[in-house]
Amino acid sequence: MLVTDRSSDGSASVRAQRGFTLTELMVTVAVAGVLAMMAVPNMRSFVQNNRLSSASNDLLRSFNLARTEAIKRLNRAVEFLHAHADEPLTVRRIAREGSLSEFHFHRLFSAAFHQSP
Repeated sequence: MLVTDRSSDGSASVRAQRGFTLTELMVTVAVAGVLAMMAVPNMRSFVQNNRLSSASNDLLRSFNLARTEAIKRLNRAVEFLHAHADEPLTVRRIAREGSLSEFHFHRLFSAAFHQSP
């Protein structure tokens, strides 16, 4: 926007104005406020959905970790069983070598090999 300045001697000079007028600033703030009011409810649902998704992914990761750990322990017990097949072994000793309780060893072994240990 160009502004005409008059000096004390009456001569006019033209200069470019820098910045915003108060009206332009108020309109910009009002438009930003309206956009913010429209965005806040959508943002809340987005945050809630994101938290729910994150919690379900954490639960799935925990299940996968537990499954992997159970398989690893069962494999350790089965390797011990194969290495000491010529010795008399008890379920308690095999389970202990796999860092499992007798109950959990029996459940895992039965589920993996479809037979009782």
